[in-house]
Amino acid sequence: MNVLYNNTKLTLEKNQVIGVGGEATVFHALQYPDRAFKVYHAADQLRAQKLQAFIKRSHNLPNNVIYPSALLTDARHTAVGYAMKRLKNNWFPLAQLAARKFCTDHNITTKDIVNVFTQLHRGLTSIHAAGMVVGDLNDQNELIRPHDLATAWIDVDSWQFDRYPCMVGTEKYLSPALYKVDLSKAPSFLPEHDWFSFVVLLFRSLLRLHPFQAGFHKQHKSIAQRALHGVTVLDTDVRRPKMGLPPEIASDALLQTMLAHLKRTSHNPFPLSALREYSELLTQCKSCGMWYAGSRSRCPSCTTTTVHDKRLQQQLLGITAKQLLKTPGRILYTTVSAQTIFCLADEHGMTVLYRHSPYGSDRLELFNTIAGAQFSTFDTKLVICPDPYAHEPQLLLLDLDAASAKPFGQTITECFAGGQAIFSCSDTRLYRITGSRIMCGEIFNNQLAEREVLQILPNQTWFTAGPSDQSGNDYVFGFYRVFADRHWFLVHRNNTTFTRHSVAIPKLKPGERLVDIAVKTASDSILVLQKTTHHGSEYLSINIVGMNGKTLFKKRIAISNTTEYENLHNSVYAHGSLMSITDSGIVRENFLNKTTATFKGAEQVTRNDDMLLNYHNKLLVVSPKHITVLSNK
Repeated sequence: MNVLYNNTKLTLEKNQVIGVGGEATVFHALQYPDRAFKVYHAADQLRAQKLQAFIKRSHNLPNNVIYPSALLTDARHTAVGYAMKRLKNNWFPLAQLAARKFCTDHNITTKDIVNVFTQLHRGLTSIHAAGMVVGDLNDQNELIRPHDLATAWIDVDSWQFDRYPCMVGTEKYLSPALYKVDLSKAPSFLPEHDWFSFVVLLFRSLLRLHPFQAGFHKQHKSIAQRALHGVTVLDTDVRRPKMGLPPEIASDALLQTMLAHLKRTSHNPFPLSALREYSELLTQCKSCGMWYAGSRSRCPSCTTTTVHDKRLQQQLLGITAKQLLKTPGRILYTTVSAQTIFCLADEHGMTVLYRHSPYGSDRLELFNTIAGAQFSTFDTKLVICPDPYAHEPQLLLLDLDAASAKPFGQTITECFAGGQAIFSCSDTRLYRITGSRIMCGEIFNNQLAEREVLQILPNQTWFTAGPSDQSGNDYVFGFYRVFADRHWFLVHRNNTTFTRHSVAIPKLKPGERLVDIAVKTASDSILVLQKTTHHGSEYLSINIVGMNGKTLFKKRIAISNTTEYENLHNSVYAHGSLMSITDSGIVRENFLNKTTATFKGAEQVTRNDDMLLNYHNKLLVVSPKHITVLSNK
């Protein structure tokens, strides 16, 4: 693809893509290392005029606004996109602040979240002072950098200013005052609508609950209905879910201020003083480490955890729950290989390995905890990626087949689109990327012996490894991206040969944006879950692929008004069935047979952000501090 940048020809290659949205693709170019280039999927004259006007006035914006700095044109000098400052690795969407695992992995506390929103408050105030309104203020167009809590504003070409409207709003964050307004006709957003969205984001990040999506109300059941009538999850006639954090971690004053905006009894800018006063009140619990309002008489998190822990050894309705291990720290990683559970925990700054099998259990201290590291296991080896966002991420191997862990060797892999390291393990093999190849490594004569699996597109390939069958063969499933299109593949290993199948996963609709992908592998099929946004609403595309690469099931559903698919990566899959934790218990949804079953009693010992794993004919529930096994009575 050729464009003109500052009247100079610039060639953007398919392996230079660093991001794809519903309306545009973002590239980097080696000759401009500090610039990123956004190219629209379809040129538009009004958009071109808006970009030119934006560039003229963008000097009034804060430095962390990633605004258009120069137009990109085609050979006919038609505007097709723009150049902007490039953000390097290790930036994440604001949505991650509502995810417990992300916050614990990066040591982000409630106090840190208040710090982030204090920055965003100052930024939004400056944006309004510059005569602009964000409009579509949502959890994907503000970014955070975990190590220093820096923030950035992206997708700013959609902002409203002068005669140029913001033409879309995300349902989960849009003010009800705009529900019946055609946003494309004329500028419709006011600063107060941004502040409404800001408070929804603040509430969700602090409590890990969407104020209008979480919980159940008998009369108003959709986000739109609840927001329109000001029915929040804290209202007494809403059945509160077990997910999220106790609202008592916030002060009464902060809760009242947020509720005034959510119920739209206040139309003023959210007071910065409310964040400052809450930050000064925050104290850390010496027992559990939770930050909460010091005006409370005791830690609300410890109170909730104590009640939860008392139930773990109980005979519950329909199931037996038994705690297998508990750590004084926090669990970093858990997997099951054959009959053994491997669990890594951070205990007082030391990463500790717990192993549990029918033959016994042990605990092994390994190394000083590395914030943000990724892990996997194969054979008797632990794979550690200390910095998943490095230019060439290292993979360190530890041999666990002894009383003490011993270094076994190291290798490297590559990242996807300049982002996270790509590697995956089956029961007996390590798969990684080098250059334009996926490599398969296994232990032979006490060394890592590798062979090529597949030629791929560098910097644009993602994959995961599937489990080994009884013959020791496994598979790799994933995609490579060519500009905005994903091409899916399935590669089987059969002894020393590899067989490739192309897989037909439906493409996204025009204007649809991918938010998250979760792939669940099993011995007989693969489940692909894609969470997207389209015209402001959320959707989930469900595809099941057989071992021959053929589609067994496909469906697309609207999910804006449910939290059932909130944590895609924490559910477990087998034989066509997805099992997820809900407030009603553990729900098993068999897509192939079109049946649903709920395991009652499990809701007493699980939380919505716990992770499920298969363990023979039982289920493992992995919580922040313990692992519980659930079985039928």
